[in-house]
Amino acid sequence: MDFGLVDEESATELRSYQISFVVRSRCPSIGRTLHELGLPRMPEVQVLELWRAGQVVPEGLRTPLLHKDIVKVTATAASVARLRRAYDGLEPAVHRDLEILGARRRHRRLFEAVVAPKSQLAEAPLARQKERMLRLGAVILAVRRPGGTPKEAAGAGDVLLLEALPGCLEAAGDFTLVAPVEASKPPRAGKTQDRLRGLLCLLGFLAVILLNGGHLVPLATAVLVLDFLCCFSKVLGWKEAMRSVNGSVILTIAASFGISTALTQTGAASALANALLHVGLHYGPFGVLCMVYAGTALLTNIISNTATCVMMIPVASHVSHQLQATDCPCPFNEKTLLILVILASNSAFATPLGSPCNILVVDAGDYSFSDFLRFGGVLQLMMMVATCCLLYAYPCA
Repeated sequence: MDFGLVDEESATELRSYQISFVVRSRCPSIGRTLHELGLPRMPEVQVLELWRAGQVVPEGLRTPLLHKDIVKVTATAASVARLRRAYDGLEPAVHRDLEILGARRRHRRLFEAVVAPKSQLAEAPLARQKERMLRLGAVILAVRRPGGTPKEAAGAGDVLLLEALPGCLEAAGDFTLVAPVEASKPPRAGKTQDRLRGLLCLLGFLAVILLNGGHLVPLATAVLVLDFLCCFSKVLGWKEAMRSVNGSVILTIAASFGISTALTQTGAASALANALLHVGLHYGPFGVLCMVYAGTALLTNIISNTATCVMMIPVASHVSHQLQATDCPCPFNEKTLLILVILASNSAFATPLGSPCNILVVDAGDYSFSDFLRFGGVLQLMMMVATCCLLYAYPCA
């Protein structure tokens, strides 16, 4: 039996909703076109029409946006969430209903819900069901019907895209299946409290820099206090703060310290430092800087920048001590070499393995390993020359 195959484009179309967004007065995209904003290039998003004053705008993609313009798109549930996060001031056309839900935006999510056969939603047009859904704590954003036939009332099997508080849809009894959309919290922007929270984060960040830079408060203490302030001011919840802690990164850092100690105690760091020093001294202190940079850059293109930095710090220290013991006049100290290691370990351009950012763009841009070597390798050399020249000319005191 031939079941047939559904290609990726058709599958996306089957999962898409038709939804309208309105341009609010605070939208920073006013005056720019949809094409300039990159909206048509968003994955799983197709721009249908641009409406202005009740009429379709011809060449909508090339027309600068104005306040109260309506942008109609088809998009999957995940793409709707991404679109709301990416474009501040571009809100669902039912934004007034969303405001009625109250200020608990950080608790709300997008949900996809399948209408049950005996649901009350089938008894009257959806437009007249608005008050009932608001009492439940939900707002309908879009409808997806199996046959694609437009009709006023919802039918069994229709899929609704809703914004709601967790738990309220299951309690309603109108749906046979309710599925939350990942990372779909509504953006918290545009209100006075949002601006105050943003100002708190900015001032807190500046305070951390000033207090630590002035040697008044340890960095860990200052950052921890700022984290507590953010939680108490409801910038984020305690559970969100805990989920943001990346266990694999912490484990990598902890393991890197062990490797760093092993390199020092076994003499591997000293041996590597001697090798770098031996080659670099043929070209003077500047050559030593280039060799330390090259060794660090080579590692950071293979393993993480955190592990590279921790592993290369003892090597840089050994290079500095041995360089001071030679007869060659050296214009820089150990601190300069450590700064060099920090900068070099964060310059992973030559392979797709050195940074999560590199890995993320491989599929999106259809890049190959050779593309990174050709373009990233040249950039790596340029960065090495620029960094080494600046640190050689202006060493740390």
